[in-house]
Amino acid sequence: MNAATCPCCGQITDAQSYRVDRVPIHSVKTYRTMASVRKMVRGTIALVECSVCSHVWNTTFDPRHVTYGDDYESTQSASTTFNRFHADLAYDLVDRFSLRGKCVAEIGCGQGEFLGLLHDAGVARTIGIDPAFRGTHPHPSSQILAAELEASPTMAPVDFICCKMTLEHIHDARSFLDILHKMSERSSAPVFLMVPNAEKVFDGGAFWDIYYEHVHYFTARSLTRLAESVGFGVQEVKTLYDDQYLSITARANLESIETKQVRTLCRFATFSDRAYSNIRYWRDKIGTAANAGPIALWGGGSKAVAFLTATETGDSIDAVVDINPARQGSYLPPYGHKIISPDALKSVAPRTVIVMNPIYRAEISENLRDLDIETNVLTLSVDEPL
Repeated sequence: MNAATCPCCGQITDAQSYRVDRVPIHSVKTYRTMASVRKMVRGTIALVECSVCSHVWNTTFDPRHVTYGDDYESTQSASTTFNRFHADLAYDLVDRFSLRGKCVAEIGCGQGEFLGLLHDAGVARTIGIDPAFRGTHPHPSSQILAAELEASPTMAPVDFICCKMTLEHIHDARSFLDILHKMSERSSAPVFLMVPNAEKVFDGGAFWDIYYEHVHYFTARSLTRLAESVGFGVQEVKTLYDDQYLSITARANLESIETKQVRTLCRFATFSDRAYSNIRYWRDKIGTAANAGPIALWGGGSKAVAFLTATETGDSIDAVVDINPARQGSYLPPYGHKIISPDALKSVAPRTVIVMNPIYRAEISENLRDLDIETNVLTLSVDEPL
């Protein structure tokens, strides 16, 4: 492979890579017709690890192909499991940082669900920025801009800044964090960052968590190093949501106090072998399950797109289910499965249901019982090697 420059530390690396070709550029965009699925843009994922800071990124990412508009549907708020986590996170941040009666900004706020939870927890005013915002404000004292974060944001100083599940999408992550640093510096506001936890992905060979929209795959080490490089002092590093998410809390121009606790190594060096082994496993598993009866995937988002793209098993899948009404009726790339509601699954009578995210297994199993659907439930998981 050709040498590449690490976007976090600037070092030149030629480390081994994981590659998938012809992946859909957008995995949670709502394609409303089969014709739009057929016309979708595809790209290549070629992951490389920096030998210095352990950052992993897609060297073939092209930001010109990726757009975030009102057809981008990433919310998880239809899930009671996720809503409990989201509410607990809001109350925790408000309590820890004494945010009652204060102002919080969220960069990459989606449809403002978390801003509403912050108000429930006692925040007086919120400001959100997200190009995919569709225009329904969660609270009278919330202001949301459907826009990208600008180099010189005009918003007034705030008391706290959060940016959740956004940084991994930003091609120039260093410049983006530099903007957040300037915002933090202006008002001495703490910054809370949350991204997918790449260490868990790599440790388990979780190929279903590799998407084109995610140009960056952050470990605790690489995220901390990037934050420090723009002037942040990292005050806390932790994992959340069954270790699926990685978070840091940082402040402008302070000395880091968590750096020594950050892991220095992850298992990306063995990720390719583990991922390809898991792909073969699931191809065989689905081939066997298809002989027993219909198969349904539960979860019509990014994991399903990545799973079907890598395993090339779309012809064996009879249904894709999602509890999010905004996704129902749309067509899932790359094969164009029409996403159905849980109620519609009864007519499919699946012999096997594959849960795309193990944290939702209990919730989905309960939904299946309520629907009186008896089926074999399988789960994508990185906790036990396949």
